Amino acid sequence: ESIQLSWTPNGDESQWIVICGDTSFVSYQTSCLITGLTPNSDYTVSVRAFCIEGDTSMAVSRQCHTTCNPVSLPYSEDFNSITSSTSAFTNVFPECWSYNVTGTEGTRQPQIYYGSVNAHSGNYALFMGKIAYVAMPPMPVSLNELEMTFYHLVNSSDHAIEVGVMEGDNFIPLTTYYDMEEAYSQHTVSFESYTGQRRIIAFHNIHEGLVGSPTFIDD
Repeated sequence: ESIQLSWTPNGDESQWIVICGDTSFVSYQTSCLITGLTPNSDYTVSVRAFCIEGDTSMAVSRQCHTTCNPVSLPYSEDFNSITSSTSAFTNVFPECWSYNVTGTEGTRQPQIYYGSVNAHSGNYALFMGKIAYVAMPPMPVSLNELEMTFYHLVNSSDHAIEVGVMEGDNFIPLTTYYDMEEAYSQHTVSFESYTGQRRIIAFHNIHEGLVGSPTFIDD
């Protein structure tokens, strides 16, 4: 329900106008916390100097997205209730999950995939084509209190998946799995070694050749 901003002055200005959605205010510091926002929503945020005569500072705008409210525990997701599409690539992504693509190979963004062959149960699984971070909704407690079980399928045994934690834009890997191809593998991850304060678990599909890694997550 909040966005934390910080910026670097463009000159000797000492006041800035911050605009977020329909809200605007003056900041006397080079950082601010905007609160009272709607979870899981997009916002355009801009910062510009409070101009004096001769000051030609330009505004800087950024697109921000607030995360969802924390989930309830125990939490489970099999992706089967998210969509009824019978197209293999559904162009649907789970609500309150998020992704950040970092690879350039391949043509498919992370999305829900239809097909019982590539699902561990039911007909739907989470497809990760390009190299990307895929983050779950925030957890309601410290991660070191939790463990997670999931199923992983790869189309090539030299593809791997990391499980870790998103700390802002930084991914902190905790474990890596290389699995046999064309068969689902079950993994249980403990987060007891994580000492940070963030609460968002994430998957990262990787490949040494920096090509798109066809991998599926389910249940």
